[in-house]
Amino acid sequence: MEALYSHLTAFLLNLECLDPHGQRDAIVNAIIETGGTYCPPPDDDDWANHRFEISLFGIAAKGTSENEAIQNWTKAATAQTFGNDTHSEQPASL
Repeated sequence: MEALYSHLTAFLLNLECLDPHGQRDAIVNAIIETGGTYCPPPDDDDWANHRFEISLFGIAAKGTSENEAIQNWTKAATAQTFGNDTHSEQPASL
């Protein structure tokens, strides 16, 4: 479990250095590499859930857009990893 958190910590710190397009690419690649899930809403089903869903490193989030789902996942992962929604108080060695 410790290896998961160290990988997640490194992943979150890397996301901070990327623009939104780079963050999307990083998350999609991590989903593919780790067996996470990415569920966009279907285009042709009026009765389906119309939210984007992301599950990665055991953390799930939803959003009304892809960008919102990514932001919500990042906030949830940061809160779970660092205990709050910002890790500016964490030592630089993380």
